Amino acid sequence: DTLHFCDSISIGYTTLTWQHYGPSYSFGWSNSDSTQYIYGTTTGDYSVEVTRNDGCAVDIDSIHLISDPIPQLPLLSDDVIQYTNQAVDPSKKYGAYSFCFPDTISVFYTNLESGTSMHVIEPNNNTINGVGPMNHFQEGNYQVVVDNGMCTNQGWFSFNYDYAPSHDSLSLGISSTSDFVNDSIQICMNESVQFFAFDFLTNPAALFQEIQQPFVTTSFTINGEVFEPIDTIDVIFQPGVTGNYLVEFDAIVGYDNLCGIDTTHYHVEKMYYIEVLPAPNFTGVIAGDNALCENGSIFLTVSNTNPNLNWAGPGISWTSAAGDSIELNAPGIYTYSGTIVNPLTGCDNYVQLITEITLKQAPTIVSNPADGIVCPYDTAFLSLPSIYQTYQWIGPEGDTVSTVSSCEGTIQGFYYCHVLDNEGCYLTTPPFELKEYTTPTVSIFPQDFLCNDESVTISVNYSGEPIFQWSPTTSNADELIVNQPGTYSVTIQQCGITLTESVTIIDASIHPIITPSSPNLCAGTTLAITGNPSNLNYAWSTGENTSGSLIVHEEGTYSAVVTNDYGCMEETNTVTINLVANSIQPLLDSLIVCSGTDVLLADSTGFQLNWYDIDSNFLQTTSSVQLPNLQNDTVFIVAYQNTDCPLNFKTVFVDVVETISDFSLTADTMMCNGEVITIVLDYSPAATFEWFDGNTSSTEILVSQPGVYHVAINECGLEATDSIEIYDASFDASLTVSDSMICASQTAQITANPSLNTTVVWSNSNGTSNPLVVDQGGIYFATITNEYGCQSITDTVEILEDTVSFTPFVENVTQCSGVAVVLQDTSGQMLNWYTTDTVFITSSVSLNLNGLTSDTAFIYSQLSDACEVTFQTVSVAIIDSISDLSIVGDSLLCPTDVVIFSVNTSDGIVWSIGGQVVGTENSIEVYPGMIGYPSMVTAIVSNQCFSVTLTDSIYYATPQAISLDDYTLTVCSYQNVPVTLNEDVQSVTWWGNFGVDYSPVLVLNSSTHQGTIFVSAVDFNGCQTDTLSLILTVSDLEYSVQVTGNNVCENQPGFLILTTNTDNFEWSTPLGTFDSTVIAYVSNPSVAGNFELTLWDDIGCRYDTSIYVPFNPLPVFDLGTDTVMCMDDVFTYVFPSESVSYTWQFFGSTQDVPIAASQEMILIATSAAGCTYLDTIFVMAVNCSDALPNVMTPNGDGINDFFVVDEAIAFPNNQLIIQNRWGNVVFNETGYRNDFAGLGLNDGVYFYTFYPDSNSKDKSVKQGYLTIIR
Repeated sequence: DTLHFCDSISIGYTTLTWQHYGPSYSFGWSNSDSTQYIYGTTTGDYSVEVTRNDGCAVDIDSIHLISDPIPQLPLLSDDVIQYTNQAVDPSKKYGAYSFCFPDTISVFYTNLESGTSMHVIEPNNNTINGVGPMNHFQEGNYQVVVDNGMCTNQGWFSFNYDYAPSHDSLSLGISSTSDFVNDSIQICMNESVQFFAFDFLTNPAALFQEIQQPFVTTSFTINGEVFEPIDTIDVIFQPGVTGNYLVEFDAIVGYDNLCGIDTTHYHVEKMYYIEVLPAPNFTGVIAGDNALCENGSIFLTVSNTNPNLNWAGPGISWTSAAGDSIELNAPGIYTYSGTIVNPLTGCDNYVQLITEITLKQAPTIVSNPADGIVCPYDTAFLSLPSIYQTYQWIGPEGDTVSTVSSCEGTIQGFYYCHVLDNEGCYLTTPPFELKEYTTPTVSIFPQDFLCNDESVTISVNYSGEPIFQWSPTTSNADELIVNQPGTYSVTIQQCGITLTESVTIIDASIHPIITPSSPNLCAGTTLAITGNPSNLNYAWSTGENTSGSLIVHEEGTYSAVVTNDYGCMEETNTVTINLVANSIQPLLDSLIVCSGTDVLLADSTGFQLNWYDIDSNFLQTTSSVQLPNLQNDTVFIVAYQNTDCPLNFKTVFVDVVETISDFSLTADTMMCNGEVITIVLDYSPAATFEWFDGNTSSTEILVSQPGVYHVAINECGLEATDSIEIYDASFDASLTVSDSMICASQTAQITANPSLNTTVVWSNSNGTSNPLVVDQGGIYFATITNEYGCQSITDTVEILEDTVSFTPFVENVTQCSGVAVVLQDTSGQMLNWYTTDTVFITSSVSLNLNGLTSDTAFIYSQLSDACEVTFQTVSVAIIDSISDLSIVGDSLLCPTDVVIFSVNTSDGIVWSIGGQVVGTENSIEVYPGMIGYPSMVTAIVSNQCFSVTLTDSIYYATPQAISLDDYTLTVCSYQNVPVTLNEDVQSVTWWGNFGVDYSPVLVLNSSTHQGTIFVSAVDFNGCQTDTLSLILTVSDLEYSVQVTGNNVCENQPGFLILTTNTDNFEWSTPLGTFDSTVIAYVSNPSVAGNFELTLWDDIGCRYDTSIYVPFNPLPVFDLGTDTVMCMDDVFTYVFPSESVSYTWQFFGSTQDVPIAASQEMILIATSAAGCTYLDTIFVMAVNCSDALPNVMTPNGDGINDFFVVDEAIAFPNNQLIIQNRWGNVVFNETGYRNDFAGLGLNDGVYFYTFYPDSNSKDKSVKQGYLTIIR
């Protein structure tokens, strides 16, 4: 349970139950946190105590965290001395490099911590290992990463290029998207004008195209106010008033950066007169009630109307013909809104009037008593304010219990009231629940015992608002939190009843102590720490769990958390176990020395040592041994002198050097340009060394040039040398190009050299493939890395594009006959123009056509000399007429309808009714009130060349009158009554508290229909009729009969139980006539038959029903008397009836049961009606195959006194014959019953014969010898 981390670590306790489905938990950490997960930031022990909130379980767990050091970032330096030993700032940034393309930078690092590695990640994700130097030339951020094997750290720096782009001269102009030529502009209020600058040299048509130049800065100034451009060359401006506006554009073209300064300043200005037209205005107010009844409707009106404004909202059921009024039936936001247009200026304005409709709120029931508790033999009083017209109180059983502003509640359940307010609005109160008095009880959470420093909560479970008094603690709350054991009682008063409940809280706390068998531990031995009290669960600080003792193997501090049978937990005292210092192995190391050296073997502790030779013979007891002029290898066995612990032996070797030890040189033998290589020497510590440059102190040496490097080793006067060769792996990189000029849709191929065993990274994120295929112009170079990791940057190549080889596009034109047409490319480039017969016409930016009267077409292409040209066709369509059109729409207009007229055309259209213009869209809405009777609708359709007038007529339709045979009906319970209109109509809609029904015939019944029912229809003209209402009175009689006798079996009792809300009913049965709700009977043939029931309610409805009570006889049978059978025989019983199901208790439904042992067998018969009957038979099983006994001892001791044949009782007609050794019969009995005791016979050997059936002596005969011994 140990974890390492670097900065911080999240630790937590994972429960074994599903979150949100299992029990909840509480968490208590050693750092006082109470969340499930915490963050560890320092080294140390962290523990958590987890408690299930239902008190069922407690757990403790711990973990040891070790915070590992984060490595420090090295210092950065470069070859241009911009930074020298640069450290990172708080954001871990070294700095930023900026150069003029294509300069590079060489970076290296110092002060890298020992044992730490580092690498640099370039913007293309290439990784460079080591401290450098490293050559960088890619734009972007470089990540510097250090790693000490446990933790990492990361810094960064940026690298950016400036460029020296070329630029051409400009001839600037200013244009507007509203008008390319004129300097007068007309706009509506709140609209904007877009101005943009263009270059006459590259864009003589002044089209809205970006100027292709490297800008340093650009700006617009309008009447002295400076504006930041959009996309460099355009600006959007919103004038507030009509007047003159001076528009100026300034551009500085070129570059001003690290590559130098080369700029040109251009200025252009133009005066515009802008006329700002006012937006149309509208004023109006929405009036009407803002409170809506449930299932009701209200009307809203607007003080001013406009044909372009419309009503909107969630529940509009009717709109007036003039559009000034609506009827609505749902709460929400309602608006009268739309866009109005000034027909003279074309300016528009969005208008919105808004109002909110809310539902009327029902009153709230007030109860006395306020808590709604109905005490025994008492009632509750419910009331509402006396401000409503009518009241209908509904009780828990669904019946009306009062029709005034108050009512008495005598039974528990929910009560609510329907009220009618002064405005005719029906409202229903929220339900109010009355509860019967229930005897309070007391519960304890989480348990009825106290652990150390804990508390429990004693709560009263009750309803309503009783009065509490606790003892011995004085409190009148409904719960008590206690932290002391004892008996606590509470007196509860409610409804005049006083009740006292008591509970006892047990003291289950513990105070454990641990004691070690000794405070001192010898190395390699153990000792025991014992807890008191024992036989509890001890969770030791080592992570082990025992019942009271711990075996300790090492020194340290120990404690435990103890849990008893109640789950109470307490931490013990802490004990410290110390290691006996001189019980460990001596701190004496083996040595390697030169021949003739004086050697002193001494221990650093100063303890006395026992010295032994290699054969374990004791030599002496001293703290050291002197070995002068040592010539040979020597071995000692040593141990600290110790009387308290066993001696701990160690073998010490002194080796005399005779030959020089092995040594070696290692390094990366391939060197890149500018790279520094580290050569490492591995040698014996008894030797000395000297590098080629005289260095004798470092086993690692840095070299920056290829070549051969050597080192000399000296050990005990012996000398040797070794060398290693570093090779030059750097290389030169170059590019070859297949074509320096590319046409539209063509490509060029660039190859980076060398290509064998190298990887390539192209500039400008063009990938790593080699060769590189490009389809656009630009400057390209590559970085090449060989198989040894060396890098080289190629020279740069420039790929040019033929700008006139791109495919042109000329839009097709539709124009009126005889009107001039101009054809030109959308980009304004020069084109070759041809007839459709490929006859050359001219080379120009545009083709001007005058006086065309018929459709025509032309072919055009680009002017490129270096690239292949493409030929395309442009068409000119001449408009000479308007196609045949007609007005589509219903000429019949109902009073509440809206008729839509439309014309299927893409040309412009103007609608008018009675000479008044009403719209310009493809369709219009016409509603009553807009027109006279009858009226004419006119549509004028026109395009840029022609115009035509269409007409149609509109007629009013009068809705058909509807009627019912009856407007009041009475419907009995369980009765269906059809209702229909007297008239033949297109469709019918019925609605009420049951919802909406569209059936022509509405079938009424008491369970789904009540109160007022409304009906309206749509006649065959499609007009909505008036609405009729039908008052429905329904019977509230309810009844049900519960029958317990349908499956009652013969001679068993049965019941018919009637549940109803009427007192008027009568039974007519085979037993007689009754008026009780419960009829009891005993099932027999005379009772079977129909039980007739008749009921009546208060409005004259009669209900008849019949219940048939059958007779179900028992399936009687007989298994016979108990019997005896041989084991493995089969007991067969033929089931007497095929209509009855027979099942043995242990053998299923078979008729043949194998006999394996003596047992009582039970057979159960079940009739089709479910009636059951059972019978039993006991079968004694004997083992008929066992051999008979061959010895008997008839001495009266009760053991083996008789000759017993097991199967004799199974065969009543058996026969036993016994003969002496001369063949004389001494015993012969038919129906033998195991009573032969050898009376009158001498001890000796006899011969017996046993016949199971004396009448069939050839079957299963058993014979043998019988010895009688007394």
